This record gives sequence, structure tokens and C-alpha cells, in this order.
Amino acid sequence: MDPFESLKTFVCDDDTDHTPYATPDGIGPRRGIPWSEEERELQLTTNPYFDKKNQSEAGKKGGRTTKDNQLGIFDPEYDRTSSAKYGGSKGSRTQIEKKIGIWAMTPEQQSERSKRCAKTTQSQRWKCLVTGHISTPGGLSNYQKGLGIDYKDKSLRIKVSNHETSTIV
Repeated sequence: MDPFESLKTFVCDDDTDHTPYATPDGIGPRRGIPWSEEERELQLTTNPYFDKKNQSEAGKKGGRTTKDNQLGIFDPEYDRTSSAKYGGSKGSRTQIEKKIGIWAMTPEQQSERSKRCAKTTQSQRWKCLVTGHISTPGGLSNYQKGLGIDYKDKSLRIKVSNHETSTIV
């Protein structure tokens, strides 16, 4: 008895062909067996799921459905921490082994880059429009947070030029 007999005669309400994939001999699971050129050509010409436009549309539709139903990563109860830790540690190990990103720099180059970036960040001055307090970006956020001011609201601060900060005592 053919285990896929029911699939050969299955008819969907919308008359969509739900054949999982076609082979020269009919329907059958691949289970890791590579396709021959003849099978690949048959797939590309007969299976609507191999059309790039259909794949793109199906992915968009599935993504919208997943988000609307709050499933998977869109589930409010979904805990990303374990996956993030695993992905982050695996990614950083790969970077270290391949010597890419910051791992491609010598310790001296890393130090020089850190100093240069810190100099740029710490030379910026921002002014709170509520209190008039002037500080660095991080310092001003902490100051506003401590006073109960919405520190995430960027409209409550402006960047101050070096000329204005030199007159402050």
C-alpha cells in the first residue's frame, strides 16, 4: 500500500494542489537524498512553491498571521534570553576564531579606537530644556531620569555647541 495515496487524491476546498513535491515516479519524501537534474527541473516547472514570487508572498502572509496571532517570537510570554545567549556566544566565538570585527585589531589598535570614540562622546554637551542642566549624553539621561523627566523623549534636550559650554562655570 502506498503511504502517500491519500495525498494523491486530496482536494482542498480552494482547489489548490497540495502535492508536497513531484518526482518522476510520483510523490515521495526526499529524506536528504539530493535531486537529480531531471527532478530539479520537474520541481521548478511544476511546483508552485518553488516560484520566488509565491515564496515571498507566502512568507509575508505567514509572518503577518504569526504576528497577528502572537505566536513564536511575537508571543508576549516568549523568552528570548536563552536563545540570545546561545546565538551571541556562538557568534562571538566564530568572530574570534576567524579574527573578524574587533578581533581583527591588535590590542593597541583597540585601545586607540576606544580612546578616540570616548573623546568624541565625552566632548558632546547636551542641555535639558526643562531644567537647563548641561552634561554629556549619558549623564544628562541619568540626570533627567533621576528627576522623573522622560529621559527617552529626545525633544526635551538639545545639543549645545562648544562655544556655549565654554562660558559655563
